[in-house]
Amino acid sequence: DWPEGGYSANDKPNPRGEIVVGSRQVALGYYKKPEETAKDFFVDDEGCRWFRSGDIGEMFPDGTLKIIDRKKDLVKLSNGEFISLGKIEAGLRTSGYVDNICIVTDPFRSDIIALILPNRQTLMKLATQLERPLNFEQLCDDPIINQKVLESIQKKCQELNFKKPETPVKIALVKEEWTQENNLLTAAFKLRRKPVTDFYRDQIRKMFNELENKV
Repeated sequence: DWPEGGYSANDKPNPRGEIVVGSRQVALGYYKKPEETAKDFFVDDEGCRWFRSGDIGEMFPDGTLKIIDRKKDLVKLSNGEFISLGKIEAGLRTSGYVDNICIVTDPFRSDIIALILPNRQTLMKLATQLERPLNFEQLCDDPIINQKVLESIQKKCQELNFKKPETPVKIALVKEEWTQENNLLTAAFKLRRKPVTDFYRDQIRKMFNELENKV
């Protein structure tokens, strides 16, 4: 069970929770990282070693296991509520406007913002509908386009039954591709959260400042 994230082995229709792998062949731990080893590895009463993967899985009746979330993506907002960045990002990647997305939080705020790598084709189609004769880079900076995409993202959050703290209140459409070469994706094409937030540090600061000034 992982109560903080809202996952339980008693969930219906399928049990959900952290994936823990155990056998006598499991590694002894991380190389020269005793604190992380103590957190992620343990030995049971029968001498079997176990590894806490940090992945959240859902077990289906046919025995298949689907990874649905990442425990390490859980963050606490200023109001004390926990949200799962991975869950929000996975849901919003189903939007036609989103090629990739990074949810960003601030420990002193209870709302969230999003960096969105937009789908070029969908964005250009929206520009045609709104009669905005701009190129892709200009569209990413266009306030009207940003507002329309934000509204679509917030509607998608409603469709996914996301709570208010799980819904971005502001977005930035970014122009740069996220790749392994520029260090924004891992070798498995997963988001590298810290490099992404470092890369867009100025835009993130600007968005949070604008929200602060609205209060």
